[in-house]
Amino acid sequence: MDPLTITILASISAGFAGLVLRYSFRSKCSHIGCCFGLLQIDRDVKTEEECTKIELDHNINNDDITPATGPK
Repeated sequence: MDPLTITILASISAGFAGLVLRYSFRSKCSHIGCCFGLLQIDRDVKTEEECTKIELDHNINNDDITPATGPK
């Protein structure tokens, strides 16, 4: 095979794998099956939602603090 063809196929495969991983980690589903059962992911969505809520509450509380001003 031509090196250019191998490079193109590798790039497309890597891009597809990246999209599958992104989908599986951004999804709010507790069970994800992809590629006809080749890739199956089970997640504890409830714990992740609790962690996200705590992070959002923490960020909201930090927004109330005014930044310190530097020397004038």
